[in-house]
Amino acid sequence: MINVEKQVILNNGDKDLVPIPVDILDLIQRTYKLYGRTPPQYLPRVDKMANYGLPREEQYFKYEVYPNRLKALEDGLRIEVKKDLKTSSPAKREQEVVERFWSSLELKADEYQNEIEWIRRQWYHRLFGYWFICNGEARYMTGKNFFYLNYFEINAVGKPQYRDRDRRWWIGKMYAENETRTFKHVDKDGRAIPGTEDQLIDTGRRVFLGIISAKPRRVGDTSKAACDLIEEGTKRKEVHLGIQSVDSSGAENVFQNHVTMPFKKIPIIFKPQYKRLNLREALRFDSDETDDPLMSMIDYAESKYGMAYDGKTLWKYYGDEAGKLEEELITMRHRQIKPCCCEQGGMIRGTITYTTTVEDMGREAGKNFLQFCKESMWEQRRDNGQTLTGMLLLFFKGSDGSPEFVDKFGNSVEDTPTPEQAEHIGRDIGAIEYYQRQRSALKDEDLAKEKRQIPLSFKEVFTPPAKNIFFPIKKIDERLAELNFSKRKFYRRGSFAWTSGFGSHVQWKDEDNGRYLLSKMLNPDETNRIVRINGQFAPEYPDRFVASADTFKLEQSTGNQMSDGGIAIFQKRDPLIDPDGKDPSLWLTHSWVLSYRHRPATLDSYCEDVLMASIFFGCFVYPENNLSNIQDYFIEHGYGGMLLYGTDPSTGYQKPLAGFNSTVAVKQKMFNLMRDMLQIHCATVKHPDILTEVLSIGGLDKMTLFDLFTAAAGCLLALESQQIQQAVERQSNSNSIDNWFVEKEY
Repeated sequence: MINVEKQVILNNGDKDLVPIPVDILDLIQRTYKLYGRTPPQYLPRVDKMANYGLPREEQYFKYEVYPNRLKALEDGLRIEVKKDLKTSSPAKREQEVVERFWSSLELKADEYQNEIEWIRRQWYHRLFGYWFICNGEARYMTGKNFFYLNYFEINAVGKPQYRDRDRRWWIGKMYAENETRTFKHVDKDGRAIPGTEDQLIDTGRRVFLGIISAKPRRVGDTSKAACDLIEEGTKRKEVHLGIQSVDSSGAENVFQNHVTMPFKKIPIIFKPQYKRLNLREALRFDSDETDDPLMSMIDYAESKYGMAYDGKTLWKYYGDEAGKLEEELITMRHRQIKPCCCEQGGMIRGTITYTTTVEDMGREAGKNFLQFCKESMWEQRRDNGQTLTGMLLLFFKGSDGSPEFVDKFGNSVEDTPTPEQAEHIGRDIGAIEYYQRQRSALKDEDLAKEKRQIPLSFKEVFTPPAKNIFFPIKKIDERLAELNFSKRKFYRRGSFAWTSGFGSHVQWKDEDNGRYLLSKMLNPDETNRIVRINGQFAPEYPDRFVASADTFKLEQSTGNQMSDGGIAIFQKRDPLIDPDGKDPSLWLTHSWVLSYRHRPATLDSYCEDVLMASIFFGCFVYPENNLSNIQDYFIEHGYGGMLLYGTDPSTGYQKPLAGFNSTVAVKQKMFNLMRDMLQIHCATVKHPDILTEVLSIGGLDKMTLFDLFTAAAGCLLALESQQIQQAVERQSNSNSIDNWFVEKEY
């Protein structure tokens, strides 16, 4: 008995992703409606499907065979046109071949009856999809998947290999571009309540703009996305389809090698009229040779900024290497592109596809792309049914569809292969075990790179590049994965503000795009505990927290990058919460409670951000003092008592500048302190931005661009300072604060 596939599960088998069920009949019905046809009420009979009646071992995907008589007709016409139009351009001659081809079929319809029926069938499958029996199971592939396999040629490779991974990719793309439903039951954050994901309501309008696909190398997603542009552009009238990449050369490469070159090889039965074919010019499907040209166009943006398509209407947009954008991050570009694919009022009209490899993602690009992906999860929607970005995340493991681990039926061999599969792939282990063995011989950066190149889980897509082996990389990597993907909320994002103008109390405000990450919230009566001493404000209870800050430089730093301002606040161990004898690795205190990495418009704005954070926590600030901006600002505004000074060991007197100077010796000490801190306490750190900087920093000479690392390590320097103990003693009083702080985690 042949099993008929009724449902495909996307994002399946990953504990950090919610599986997406796609009903095949519903998908087909939506496709029929898209083209104005009455949708079927049932799936087709198996005896009408390709490969029916064949032995199981012969039930694999087979390419369409172009009829010899059509090939002969086309070849004859090309010879004929070449003689008739000797002086014409190749594009002009090609247009004439297309015109004479269809005229010949029309004039000789009886003679070419079988061939015309074959052409009709190809167009039907291109639009409505294709059913075939594969290894005893009836499977559906979308029309674009059918077109991709049979009529799209990858440059220097030829026709794509059939892989079930690609079939599911195309189904996911089609689902995202046609779905109109959202969840009936959601929680306060818009997430589907577990167990009710199948209870849907129809919004009457599309809810997804398209898909995001973070991919390993050699899975062909760029070719599939480019094929999507060609397939749409060669059948739709008056639509604009655009391409962008990391930069103009990347977009040009996609256009030339994945669009223009494959288009030249599309068979005549699908080729519309076009004026000319130039590798650097837009591909326009218009012509003077026909009364009814398509007038559609595929082009690429020469600018790397989203504004390149500002004000234009796009039917389809392909963003290549979306996870590697550095100057204009993906969230910024998407805000520019999204209106191009929507009508006024926000109704979705066009579609967007983002693909990216991830092994070379930079620090900021990776962090931004992670945020973009997390805001594109299927299970979380706005009131209009859309995700926070309007996009849908699709993820396929690196072991799924790996070229060396695909059996004769196109199935991924991820687990232990059957004898038949083992013979076909030439191995007795599956892809997962193979890649795990590969990893066992790697360490540090090589291991991190391998995970990014072939991620076996969604977490591994965002494995940070470890630029050094100085820190406990494995511990940091594991903790980062937990912070980024756990359902638990470790921190909140927001900003500080004065309650009634500068110098008043400081309050916290939750903001989605806030500059600070806060992992410990204080009760209102615990905040703003400062007192005036000798005309300057100082912490009232200075023995609980300490802050450090690394001011940004006005000029560009090494590599033409602009430095940011970094701020960190550290909570000292509270013996009431973490008493003597408790395992230090389990301490709830003795860690950072606030982090900040941002470049405000002015240095004063940054210094004000440092001041507000330190007032809120009522703590000393121990700044990096290669620049004196923070010290000058604090003293000028009456908060000099909140500055922490070191002691000159040669004289025993207080140093003239607060904080520390980043000499080579001090940098080495900061690295040592950070290493020791994370070796013991990494599992309780709640700030992924700090851990990411630790993994990303390449060495002492790279600290200029890692301002948050400097601030976080500056807190550890401050804890060692004897001066802080002296300051605490000077400002101690008889107030009992044993129960003053209440532990809260976010």
